[in-house]
Amino acid sequence: ETGEARLVTLLSNPNIPDQLRMIVQEQLAALGAEVPADPGAAEPADTGPAVNVLVSIDPSLSVPSGAILYVFAREAGVEGGAPPIAVKRLPATRFPAEIALSDADAMVAGRKLADAPSLEITARISPTGNAIASPGDLYGTATPDWPGEDVSVELLINQVVSE
Repeated sequence: ETGEARLVTLLSNPNIPDQLRMIVQEQLAALGAEVPADPGAAEPADTGPAVNVLVSIDPSLSVPSGAILYVFAREAGVEGGAPPIAVKRLPATRFPAEIALSDADAMVAGRKLADAPSLEITARISPTGNAIASPGDLYGTATPDWPGEDVSVELLINQVVSE
């Protein structure tokens, strides 16, 4: 059995976590393989309000080949590096990129975007794919008005993580 076939078999398991399913689907797409439909996607769950993020990059910055884009929402103004409420991990291949964050992207079960009084949205490009910010990563942040319901925000990646 090829590695590609093993990945397709893994996707047929309806109990794999959504984040792992997304990574496997990305790998299959990168191999040019047909990505099977999600067997658990017959009826979408209530995902609550969404933050629709249009991510663009400053033209003076270049995106390394194979880099990963992380887009995440945190409660604004919270000190101490609290984990994001919602996050998406995608290949950093096209900009501008439209990404929707919702409770379906929750990092911790039970934490909901609507429960946050305010949000800070960050988009970060990691050349290594590391989820933790490293020197040389590219990023941008935005703090939209957050009414606890669907909102759109434009975010420009225009900064570089320093040491």
